[in-house]
Amino acid sequence: NLPDNEGVEVEYTDHSGQHTVRADAAITAVPHPVISRIVPDLPADRRAALSNLDFSRMIRHNAQYSERVWETRHGFDGSGVYTDQTATWITNSPPGDFESGVLAAYINEPAATDLWTGPVDDFVPHFLMDDGPGRAVTERLHQELTPIWPGLDPVLNEARVWQVPYYGPVYPPRYVLDGSYALNREPFGRIHFGGDWVYGFGANDAVRRGRDVVDALRPSGQSVWRGDRLKPGRPGGYRRASATVSMMRPTSSSVMTSGGQMARAVPMGRTITPLARISLRTGMESRPSSAA
Repeated sequence: NLPDNEGVEVEYTDHSGQHTVRADAAITAVPHPVISRIVPDLPADRRAALSNLDFSRMIRHNAQYSERVWETRHGFDGSGVYTDQTATWITNSPPGDFESGVLAAYINEPAATDLWTGPVDDFVPHFLMDDGPGRAVTERLHQELTPIWPGLDPVLNEARVWQVPYYGPVYPPRYVLDGSYALNREPFGRIHFGGDWVYGFGANDAVRRGRDVVDALRPSGQSVWRGDRLKPGRPGGYRRASATVSMMRPTSSSVMTSGGQMARAVPMGRTITPLARISLRTGMESRPSSAA
């Protein structure tokens, strides 16, 4: 936030250097643990409210097999199955008349943290390129699946492990009872918070949050879904385009759904998906901190 409620200033660094963008408002659509990094003078009560919200990790294991033994030998022809093992959900992709096949296994908490390899606070999804950690995940899954579908090991062609450090928010009871849930819905000056963690984890809640932010930013009388560029409006209405700060999370549509709803309704001056560092200037000198 700039002094005297004059708008916001976003500083970010990418492969071409450091840049500064000024706008009437900023919308962040990043995982909630990142906000304290990019808004360095966020008040103590806002930091505490954000820290009271937990989050979960997820590991996705994609394995290609030369034979679909779960179908050809064991008669399973569905599109997916829930389990009480390490992988809570396994999909058969694609089902149909194919000789080879792919099983996609989703590993949620607490097993995801137990199997995690590498940094836990960068919040950027990544593949396990080292064959050692990836092989350990494959071996654990096969050990549990072999009694159900014997014969997986000999027909395994290739496996890839995709780690998602921020799969979604987790709401402990204290988060609602101590007022953190309500406080995190409020903007900080002209910085508004979007994403799939503000109301709840899911596309519907992300869309709801996107609409709320749009209503807060649009001039009086403008339709939420018109998507026209802002024109000079009533006193206090926004005249310049808003800056949006977002982070890619390909395995979940919720954050992108929220951002998409806002982008349809609010003319964005620039959407910043930082490759390296970003910070929001809030009236004091600050150094960009890592958002990736």
